[in-house]
Amino acid sequence: MEYKRNPKQMKFSCHTCNKTIFVPRWKYKLKKKKLFYCDRNCFLKRPSTFFKCSVCGKRIRMIESNAKRSKSGKHYCSKKCKYKGISLDSRSGKQVKCKCCNNTFYEPKHSQRKYCSFKCRSSDPEYRRKISEAKDRKVEVKCAECQKSIKVHKYRIQRSQNFFCSMKCQVSYNRGKISKKRNGKEVNCSYCGKLVYRAKYRLEKYNYWFCSMECMNKQTTQFLVRPTKPEKMFIKLIKEFNLPYNYVGDGKFWIGNLNPDFMHKKSKKVVEIFGDYWHNPELNKKCKKKNTEKGRKKAFKKRGYVCTIVWEKDFNSRNWKEDILKKIGEENATICST
Repeated sequence: MEYKRNPKQMKFSCHTCNKTIFVPRWKYKLKKKKLFYCDRNCFLKRPSTFFKCSVCGKRIRMIESNAKRSKSGKHYCSKKCKYKGISLDSRSGKQVKCKCCNNTFYEPKHSQRKYCSFKCRSSDPEYRRKISEAKDRKVEVKCAECQKSIKVHKYRIQRSQNFFCSMKCQVSYNRGKISKKRNGKEVNCSYCGKLVYRAKYRLEKYNYWFCSMECMNKQTTQFLVRPTKPEKMFIKLIKEFNLPYNYVGDGKFWIGNLNPDFMHKKSKKVVEIFGDYWHNPELNKKCKKKNTEKGRKKAFKKRGYVCTIVWEKDFNSRNWKEDILKKIGEENATICST
């Protein structure tokens, strides 16, 4: 049978045994080196040559293609030999002798090293004497915040007036003080009225400023959050039966990080109205534990509040008013005369 050549393939010869090979075009385009082999054995037996390491004289086996890459014509067995073999003329530094052990090491142009390692530096008596002299130059000073005694170099006393024993003392001392470098102003918090420092770009960009995230949440919820349909129905029920509950879901009252929907005036009772989809983990898989019925009751119980939850489906029944009053514990509530 005659072999029919595929137009998607290209004809090549094996680099080791010169056997004809057909290579697909996509492989030819991907490969940078145009060297192909018929099998794994030919790839391992590809032509190679032996060289001597130009530093230690060790015998090295290298492939021809890799050997041709070196521009200098020198070959090295390892990175250490390569580092030693590079001529000092190409580098800007020089070779220096260590003061302690007299071993030569390479020193860059701008550095002023005298020792090859930290061990040599610490064992040198001259270096130890300099350190002991530097310790004597220190002066005792008191911390500006806690009045603790600290040792400071003499040159630091000329530069600054206040010294601190730790970062905590430095932060507590500088807290609330405006430095000379800053261009901003002190502004009142738009919720609680507390003085807050804000930078110049913030003053130009925004019209409202807050001292903390809690103040920001309380302010924004008052404007953005509005009662839902089931919450409006519950508000009507409160007015009809004159129940001692107030609507607090707009951010008026917070218990830790939780904002309940309705709050009892005197006793520590809370009413939460949940949607059938958003607070049910079986329907909504993204629902978190703190937003479920058990999680919300547990969170309020830790803070000493009794929580009752009314679901959206409770409002769809015919006798929804009686059912909800039973849940809350206001069965004997009378209709308001007004």
